[in-house]
Amino acid sequence: MLQIYSLLFDTVLFLGYLNKMENSFVINGGQIMGEQFNILLNQMVVFFTLIAIGFAAQRAKLLTDSTIDALSSLVVKLILPFMICTTVVNGATIQGVFQKVPFFLCSFLMIGILLIIAFISSKLMRLKPPTSYINMAVVGFPNTGFIGYPLLIAMFPETGALAVAVYVIVDQITFWTIVPVLTKPEISAKDISLKKLINPPVISLIIGLILISFNIHPTNTVWNTFTSVGSTCKFFALIYIGADIGRKGFKSIVKRPKVFLTIPIKLIIAPIIVFFVLKTLGILTPEEVIMITTLSMLPSMVVVCMLAAQNKSDDDYATAGLIVTTLCSMVTMPLVMRFVTQFI
Repeated sequence: MLQIYSLLFDTVLFLGYLNKMENSFVINGGQIMGEQFNILLNQMVVFFTLIAIGFAAQRAKLLTDSTIDALSSLVVKLILPFMICTTVVNGATIQGVFQKVPFFLCSFLMIGILLIIAFISSKLMRLKPPTSYINMAVVGFPNTGFIGYPLLIAMFPETGALAVAVYVIVDQITFWTIVPVLTKPEISAKDISLKKLINPPVISLIIGLILISFNIHPTNTVWNTFTSVGSTCKFFALIYIGADIGRKGFKSIVKRPKVFLTIPIKLIIAPIIVFFVLKTLGILTPEEVIMITTLSMLPSMVVVCMLAAQNKSDDDYATAGLIVTTLCSMVTMPLVMRFVTQFI
């Protein structure tokens, strides 16, 4: 119980530090960057508060090991599919998707660039399977669902919702065709098949695409309930991460020093490369370039940790990557954003 009180006290101190950091940034960074940082800061505060709640619940024995594992399955197999389907249907139309074809293609390009960087970094870090596979998932896929989507919609109120809905299509196609394979302890030919790609998140994406293809956008009570269920994904997923850290301890992070190399690679080098590639292509508006660049500089995706744990792979490395990239992104994102906007 003393550990829980200590954690809550440390959380309060951390939030106070963030508040001072926010005020300092607004003064020094100008109004536009200050607003973007405020949006990012709010998401980070929510992120770490939920992790702290999960951690405290596990230490208080409110969440047992079997409950934590069940929570992971609930998120991936039920709540996440609701979030994917409702995000696509509520935010996109078939006409809007066709208007965003360059954005659609460049989103694929962005993920391709991140995966190439992830592959090279795994080789340079001399990681061996399954850690090298997990590192590719950690570096290659940003946390769009829980940070990126709210961030884009807040930064670009008029155009963000459509951009998010279009990116969800790209994100989920690539994520669920690649990451379930990367989070296996060993990769074999039998893991790469069409049957393996049929899972609840992919099915929900297909349903969403069918609905918008026929211009069906439900607004009834049942659909609103689906939307509400999907909106809880962030909360349950982050509570799971906190509980998982609680049962493993912070030693799992300290014991993996190579994970700290992902900070400059994922949070600084990769988004800068993405920005200049997109700018050089010249097929996107400046606003769209900033949107995709913003997504590329996000920390690691939470679901990678869940899949790694479910597949009994190196979930310690995945969790360590999530924590360190999320913490450091509060500093790197505003700095990288300030740097790239000088070249727009």
